[in-house]
Amino acid sequence: MSTIIVKIIVLCVIMFITFVWFLKKREIREKKEYILSLYIICLTIPLQFPLLKLANKAPTGAWGEIIYVSLWNLLLIAMLFLPKEKIFRNDNKLLKWWLFFLVAGILSIFNPVNFNLLGSLVGVYYFAWFIFSLTIIYSRFNHENIFNSLWTSFKILLLIQLLLSLAFPLLNITEATTLFYGGDALEWTTRGDRESAVGTFTHPSNLGLITSFIFVYFTSTYFLSINKKQSLLFMGIAFTIILLTKSRTNIALIFFLFFFIKMFTQKSNLKKIIFRGSLLLPIIAIIAFLLINFTEFGSNLFLTDNIQEMGVARFVHWYLGWEIFSANPLIGVGLNSHLNYLHHNIVVIPGLQDYKYEFFITNPLHNTHLIMLSEYGILGGIIWLYGFYFIIKKNLIEYNLSIISKEINPFSYIFTLAIIIIYFFYAFTGWATTQYFVISFMIIFLVHNNKIISDYQTKINPCKKSL
Repeated sequence: MSTIIVKIIVLCVIMFITFVWFLKKREIREKKEYILSLYIICLTIPLQFPLLKLANKAPTGAWGEIIYVSLWNLLLIAMLFLPKEKIFRNDNKLLKWWLFFLVAGILSIFNPVNFNLLGSLVGVYYFAWFIFSLTIIYSRFNHENIFNSLWTSFKILLLIQLLLSLAFPLLNITEATTLFYGGDALEWTTRGDRESAVGTFTHPSNLGLITSFIFVYFTSTYFLSINKKQSLLFMGIAFTIILLTKSRTNIALIFFLFFFIKMFTQKSNLKKIIFRGSLLLPIIAIIAFLLINFTEFGSNLFLTDNIQEMGVARFVHWYLGWEIFSANPLIGVGLNSHLNYLHHNIVVIPGLQDYKYEFFITNPLHNTHLIMLSEYGILGGIIWLYGFYFIIKKNLIEYNLSIISKEINPFSYIFTLAIIIIYFFYAFTGWATTQYFVISFMIIFLVHNNKIISDYQTKINPCKKSL
């Protein structure tokens, strides 16, 4: 059976399950929430068709060299026909932030050191879709629609990923890893002595990253007493999947964020949280030390396996990224072009064999922040990092307001702070944070966050205490 037929069958099954869930559980209050739930699920299912493939001899960057049309594109277009919210605020700073990178990406086509013009157009294509999705979701859904859709779709997603993760590596059914991407996914799940779950993705880290988002979602709802039994169950499922991916960064992040979320859900002001955190941090560090040094799973994952090789690979990538930026600090080398630049401008790394250098100029920098800095230059790097600062500051302020007012559930602010921490720190170790499904998830989360206050100000009921 061909891969495309398998994808279509799986998609039909997912649509059927979602529809039945919609009818029986009645978790989705409005029909448009069904469309958004399906969109969220389809972001993780690679049902896509190549529209245009570039004929570049040299590699491009993190956005690749193929323009795809996916089911999620079609679902976004279908959302155009949904009724708009009664009040659509047009002062969205998140939209302006993305617009900067889109416009700068278009202008980078004229960058004199950018010899990857068509590759930059691929990046522009995806950035345009991100802005389109941001505008559509912001204008068609209120925060309650988004919350309900996330609640339903995340549960379905976890069950799908759990089934595939149990099939491989636990039951060693390798066919489970080749359903969606053929042998490419199998290659990444069986690196050395480490066998990892990959789910519907090409790489275990991608599954780990998305599942980490879902883990902090259900951890937040659990500690805020939003349907505690279901929250605890699906938090446990998410935790199990992340362990099966054996993604070190994601495991470390959710370990820390469990305690982080627990502190914030005590609904104390920031001064008390900082004080408690300063006392709790050494205890967390001791627990982590004991788990890594005195458990077989922890020591195998963090002290042996291929930890040294992966560490060296990251440092080499960071060195290359810094060299690209140092040579082109003002305007960078152009959107989706850093690998192309390395191909034409070989950076000498003493002691690095030729075959290993080939890996580093054909795989994107394993540091998303350096990708943005090297491709957009100093101004783009500053605006990129400012976005994180602005979101964190905004949510800390609004968290305090929610505690004072006692009228707004602080879920969105706690959850947003948690996913920003995941995204920001994971971005130092990989480039999965540039993947379309990761950014699309982040857009949904941030739109929900932005709409809490605006919906409250327009007298739409604030986020419910329970489902």
